[in-house]
Amino acid sequence: MVCIVAAPALALAQFGLTLKGTIPGEFDPEADLRAPKPLCLYGSDSLAALNHEALLFRIETELDTSTGYYVSRRLLFGQPYGHERVFTREQYRDYTIERQRRKRLAEKFEEGFLNPPEKEGGGAIEIQVPFRIKSKTFRRIFGGDRVGLRVTGNISIDGSLRRENSDQVITTRTDQTNTNFKIDQTQQFHIVGKVGDKVSVEIDQNSERVFDFENSVRLEYQGEEDEVIQSIEAGNISLTLPGTQLATFSGQNKGLFGFKTLSKIGPLSFTAIASLQKGEKNKKTFKAGSEQQTYEIDDLDYVKNQYFFLDYAFRDAYPRFTNNYERIPAPVSIERIEVYRSIPSIPAGTNQVFYEGIAYFDPPVLSGSSQDVLQPFFEEYEGSDSLQSEKTVDKAFFERLTEGEDYSWQQNLGFIRLNYPAGDDQVIAVAFKLTTPFPGDPSGRTQWGVLDPTGTRIILKMVKPRNPVPTDTTWNLSWKHVYWVGTTNLSPDDFDLKLIRVTDRKDVAPNGKSWLEVFGLDTRSRDGSTAPDGIIDPFFVDYGYGEIAFPDLRPFDPAGYEVGGELKRSDLDTLVNPDIYD
Repeated sequence: MVCIVAAPALALAQFGLTLKGTIPGEFDPEADLRAPKPLCLYGSDSLAALNHEALLFRIETELDTSTGYYVSRRLLFGQPYGHERVFTREQYRDYTIERQRRKRLAEKFEEGFLNPPEKEGGGAIEIQVPFRIKSKTFRRIFGGDRVGLRVTGNISIDGSLRRENSDQVITTRTDQTNTNFKIDQTQQFHIVGKVGDKVSVEIDQNSERVFDFENSVRLEYQGEEDEVIQSIEAGNISLTLPGTQLATFSGQNKGLFGFKTLSKIGPLSFTAIASLQKGEKNKKTFKAGSEQQTYEIDDLDYVKNQYFFLDYAFRDAYPRFTNNYERIPAPVSIERIEVYRSIPSIPAGTNQVFYEGIAYFDPPVLSGSSQDVLQPFFEEYEGSDSLQSEKTVDKAFFERLTEGEDYSWQQNLGFIRLNYPAGDDQVIAVAFKLTTPFPGDPSGRTQWGVLDPTGTRIILKMVKPRNPVPTDTTWNLSWKHVYWVGTTNLSPDDFDLKLIRVTDRKDVAPNGKSWLEVFGLDTRSRDGSTAPDGIIDPFFVDYGYGEIAFPDLRPFDPAGYEVGGELKRSDLDTLVNPDIYD
């Protein structure tokens, strides 16, 4: 059923409409005509010509619970008008769907036909030469004596200034202050020109288009019907050869740039063309809704403040592999662990439990976890200026993190991974229990820090202080050999890694080996043989997280790692760069 909005909506009498049914009271049509779109012509199944959205006409529908039927009433000026309609549940559902469909159809009709959008170029600049060209030759060639242009478009220039200053950590070999000024300019314009009646010019340029050949320049000359030269085209042209039926040749060619002339002598037509086919090849791979892309990562952009060893005993044991490059477990393993993160203050109006704690790089041996046992350590800290200025001890408010949601941990290798990097000004601390004491630990303890605190005060083991610097005792507990490749959920078949030296943009070292092999990331081929194949070995890639872990804990200042009991060390020569880490 189609609803046509009456246009123009002047008065009821002009359309000769008859309202069936009894109109209650005195009916003033002008009152209802003040509503937007007061008239609507419906089909034979509609009881009224008044728009359902009018001010004084409405429809009320109620469910009669005693019968299970829907009853629909029409009201005009608040009084019943016309007959009631009764629906079953299925009929009312279909009726409602049909009403919504008619409403949407009417809106689309009004939007697209009665209120068409403004044409692009409404704010165009038109330039007309204010005088006629009197040359007879000009008028004969171009078919007129007027010249004009119509220009639409825009040009935008954006500038930004960025200044970085590092006052504690030197991350490059250059100065610690870095200033960058960037200007981005975009332009889009469309020019249509006319020279006389025969020559037209069209230029369409947009700097944001992916390919250059999408921009166009077109010059066209249209001759008279009795002239030999019927048309001349220059710039972006196309060639269509009617009647072409060759199996290996297409009769249509687009994307050409050059000249095309159409001539006519009597019944014969000639087409002459001289052109180049403009194009650009680009390869992109889409699989399961994803796009294959290339990322470049600098050597100093390793993952920071996200991976932490719990103790140097775990760090010392970590860079050890079997001959199959499986990690060798540490001498001890973790039985339980709790991870805490400092917060500036305890927020008000929350039911979450927060703690006041002291984090030590080397926490004291505790005889228990009661508040009475912990109280002396808080008194000592608050009364000692030296402790308060020491980076290996810090007092703060802490929140306990949730395993899985906030972090994960490795039982046999002794490290944690935060799901999101910690802030520089945050303290990360832990409490854990070992299966056996650390080898050589004179205290013989297995628990470090307070687990399952019974009060609001805790003692913890620090793995990251506030605003860490290379001189901190905890500095090397933070990992510096993991790189994020820019995305997650990698496909092993589609992922490829190249290490490239910036100076020559080559992925091969001077000794002929690939940099992947030099750094120990390529030790065998995909078929399992020990011959490198130029592809990163899968055990150095976490495909889920999208991370690469070098075998050496400081890849660009290598200390070495063990494989099958043999020490291996990357021979980097001039690539050694300890400034990345210290």
